[in-house]
Amino acid sequence: MAWGPELTFFCNDAYRRDTLGAKYPWALGKPASVVWSEIWDDVGPRIDSVMNTGVATWDEQLMLFLERSGYTEETYHTFSYSPLADDHGGVAGMLCVVSEDTEEVIARRRMQTLRDLGLRTAGSTTVADTVAAACSELADSSLDLPFALVYRYDDDRRAARLIGSTGFTSAHPAAPALLGSSHGPWPWPAAPTVVEVDLTGGFADLPTGAWDQPPSHAAVVPISQGTQPSYGFLATGLNPFRPLDTGYTDFLGLVAGHLASGITGALAFEFEQRRAETLAELDQAKTDFFTNVSHEFRTPLTAAGRGPLQPAPGGENAAPRRHGRPLHRRPGRAPRRGPRRRHRGPAGPVGAADRKTTSRSWWRGQHAPAQAADWGRPQPAARTCRAASQVSKRPAAVPR
Repeated sequence: MAWGPELTFFCNDAYRRDTLGAKYPWALGKPASVVWSEIWDDVGPRIDSVMNTGVATWDEQLMLFLERSGYTEETYHTFSYSPLADDHGGVAGMLCVVSEDTEEVIARRRMQTLRDLGLRTAGSTTVADTVAAACSELADSSLDLPFALVYRYDDDRRAARLIGSTGFTSAHPAAPALLGSSHGPWPWPAAPTVVEVDLTGGFADLPTGAWDQPPSHAAVVPISQGTQPSYGFLATGLNPFRPLDTGYTDFLGLVAGHLASGITGALAFEFEQRRAETLAELDQAKTDFFTNVSHEFRTPLTAAGRGPLQPAPGGENAAPRRHGRPLHRRPGRAPRRGPRRRHRGPAGPVGAADRKTTSRSWWRGQHAPAQAADWGRPQPAARTCRAASQVSKRPAAVPR
């Protein structure tokens, strides 16, 4: 509350605790223009309007830079100014009802950054694309990250190379392309430690981001995921109007975590792509091998190495042979397949005792002369034998 011609300042305990901060108790009894001199250009016209017109004002989540904690602080307040009348009905003072929304506004802003960061890096398939997409989003978040440098360790972890940056438009001592483990402007953090670096007097012409003054401190955060070794680290400037508290540290850790997740996904995609290419090459080599083998089967080299083929023994008209014995076939007929049918004798069925001998004799008499003549062999003479003596020596069988 402010009262009188000089708007003498008074407040209750809640205002002292939530808004006044380190200015208590010095601010009690001082003119309001002295108590809030750092923001009088913002609130002074509103107070003058209330005092002159008697009409209340209202502001929601107005950004004000207060000096209540030993430094200039970015804050957000929702408040109203209402006129206070004296005994004569005139406006003699002003009542301020205020609610601070600093944590809500900053948390919402950082959450938006993390959400957009995850969306931008989701479809990247290479480490370079992942880092470029992340840096593009971090450049839009210059209120919390005035500048950012992404370094990746070499395979031997003896050096770190700059693979992405925001805020820097040209070469700068604070952004070397190559860093050693024992020299350079940025320390190598050990996961999951966040290292704060004092930039006062260290570098000139640092990027300011969305502010009108460069950051006085920076933070170095390892880029790691779970228990895996870190891929590198993120060096970023800090908001000059906010402290590096728990919320700020958690936010930086989540940013580095998104980077690590994107790099892990990109490395996995690159590995699977190389694996698919290797399998494709092996498959092509296998196809070529079997193609060549198939060609060799069609045109074998062993036959060509033995010279011209020799005619079969006996000339072109020699009889076909199997296992060294000639195959006797009648011209124009295919070889018989399957079991032979039983033959009937010339005088009808024969008895069981004489069936074998009679059928063989009949067959020789009917077929053997013609078959022998076909192959140029002498005709065998038919003869009869005693069936009883043959039956006693071997069992009866059906000729096949």
